[in-house]
Amino acid sequence: MSGSFGGLAAIVSATFKLAPLPPDSSTVVATFGEIASMARAAAAIASSQLEPVAFDVQFAFQPVPSARRPLRLLIRFASTADVVKSQVADAAGVLAADDLDVVSGTAESGMWRDHRDRVWKETGGAVIKASWMPAALGELAAMLEEIGRASGAALALAGRAGVGTGVIRLDTDPAAAVAAIERLRTTSLVGNVAVLRADARVKARIDVWGSPPDTSTLLGAVKRSFDPAGILNAGRGPI
Repeated sequence: MSGSFGGLAAIVSATFKLAPLPPDSSTVVATFGEIASMARAAAAIASSQLEPVAFDVQFAFQPVPSARRPLRLLIRFASTADVVKSQVADAAGVLAADDLDVVSGTAESGMWRDHRDRVWKETGGAVIKASWMPAALGELAAMLEEIGRASGAALALAGRAGVGTGVIRLDTDPAAAVAAIERLRTTSLVGNVAVLRADARVKARIDVWGSPPDTSTLLGAVKRSFDPAGILNAGRGPI
C-alpha cells in the first residue's frame, strides 16, 4: 500500500493492536557540529543493541556559510525506569557528541511535539517528503547543504534516522524551489520525493507526486494484471 502509493491496494479495514503506555521514558538529545560526526553516531546507534522507541534526526542549513548549523539526533527510550536509565547510559557511551542532554517529563513531550511540527510552523515555503537509505544520512545532509548554498534556500529536515524517511522544508523563491526539488528527484540518493505543500507557482511547474512509473516494468505488468481498469491510484497519490 505504502510502497506503491496506493497503486496496488486500497485499505478497506484495519485492525489495531493496543499496548499500555510505558511507565517511564527519556530522550537523549545529541548535538553535533559536523555532518561526519553525526553520521558516525547514527550508524553506531543503528548497529548497537539499544532498543529506542524513536530514533530521529533534525537539522537546518542556512545559505550563509558562517551560519551555525546544529545537527541533532533524538533517541527516545520508553520502558520501566531502570531499563530506561540503563539504555540512556549505554546510548551516552556510544555517542561521541559535541553536546549531550537527557530530556524527560513534560519537556520531553514538548520537544517531540516541536520536532513533529517544526517544518510546518512557518507559513509559505515548500514542504517535501522523501526517503533515503538510513546508512546514507551523512550523504543526504551534505547534499541538502549543497542544494541550499547553490539555490540560496534555507533548508530544514525532520525525519526518522533509523528508517530513512522525513520531511524537508525549503524557504526560497519558486524558481529555486523547483530546481531543488528536481535535483532531489534526479539523484539516486533520495527516492519517493512528494511535494506536500508549496506555492501555486511551484505546483504549476512540477508534478507533486513525481514522474509516473514506467508501465513497461514488472511493477507495471502487475498493476495491469490486478487493476486493468486503472481504478486504484487514479490521482497518482495515496488513497
